[in-house]
Amino acid sequence: MLLRIITLAFAAILLQASSGWTQPLRILFDQANPPFMYAADNKAVGIYPAIIAEAFTRMGQPVTLEALPWKRALISMDDGHAGVAGIYKTEERLHKYDYSDSLFEETLLVVTRAGSGLKYEGIESLRGKMLGISRGWTYGDEFEAARKAGVFQVEEADGDGQNLEKLRAQRIDVILCVREAAFSAMAGTGSRDKFTIQEKPFSVTPAFLAFSRQEHMKQTLAEFNAALRSMREDGTWDNIVTSILGK
Repeated sequence: MLLRIITLAFAAILLQASSGWTQPLRILFDQANPPFMYAADNKAVGIYPAIIAEAFTRMGQPVTLEALPWKRALISMDDGHAGVAGIYKTEERLHKYDYSDSLFEETLLVVTRAGSGLKYEGIESLRGKMLGISRGWTYGDEFEAARKAGVFQVEEADGDGQNLEKLRAQRIDVILCVREAAFSAMAGTGSRDKFTIQEKPFSVTPAFLAFSRQEHMKQTLAEFNAALRSMREDGTWDNIVTSILGK
């Protein structure tokens, strides 16, 4: 019996060593971006945590999922302490991070006050405006170039709900938020008629899982991508998204 126990323990050690995984991976999410990722009952919940949990379960890789303020999540990734899910690509970030395949394509909307008269037709139509965005977020290279050029000013808030309140109070002129998150936040305010969703979207942007390049996680990401593909093929990805969005 003792020999059998020793043999099984040795086999487990060999399996762990061959996989390269000696402890759970830490994956971080934004704590205030429903329905994609947010904190509830001290847990990370939403579309992205559900996708990540299922994919890593298929890989046989234990993970811990945490929801944090977005800036803190990015700092932890930069320090090599975690991966981050739900992140966009930018030219600058491509030099720092390794990315998975797309988790989901987010349609970023431009929201204004009802009756403001503002019609969004492109970046230039936001000239001189005060934009509300979520704290720590960037919305792509075109957005960053316009911000640096002073086309518009930016004010950050802790989530879309706070930005909608500031928009209604005329403290800002425009907010940028993902379509599903915008609808969720507006439903929470009970004042959908106070806002106008502009017909032209700001962008359609895929979101990813990423790790700092210094962590050398390309093999893990390749295995994650394979699990993600299997989820799309067998319908699990659709089931997760549909169940959370309530379609």
